[in-house]
Amino acid sequence: MAYSFRITEEYCALAVELEQAGYVWQPRAGDWLLDRDDSSVGMLTLPISDQAAVRRLNYHLPTYVQVNEMLERLKVELASACGAIVARLKGREIARFDEAQFRAEEALCRLKALVAAFRAGPA
Repeated sequence: MAYSFRITEEYCALAVELEQAGYVWQPRAGDWLLDRDDSSVGMLTLPISDQAAVRRLNYHLPTYVQVNEMLERLKVELASACGAIVARLKGREIARFDEAQFRAEEALCRLKALVAAFRAGPA
């Protein structure tokens, strides 16, 4: 399985929603980012000395692996159910995806589930 993600307009919009839902990014070298002013995409290549300034100027575009780490940390479960993939947080359904859509756009769907988890907050 490839652990990749495509940086599309929808993926960028979800990254913005993720922050609006309460995600606080800790910038580090190797992170992908979206510039708040001109919506250009880039990657941090040097160690970060002023994380607050980087966050003020950019949104984080989390990679497939970073999204999975956050889903695991939040204990979001993804399971197959009747032709769908259901995301659950503490037993509550927070997102549902058509299984074919999930398989075709897995990274995007996982990011959608992460946004839903942040929106759902603690149970």
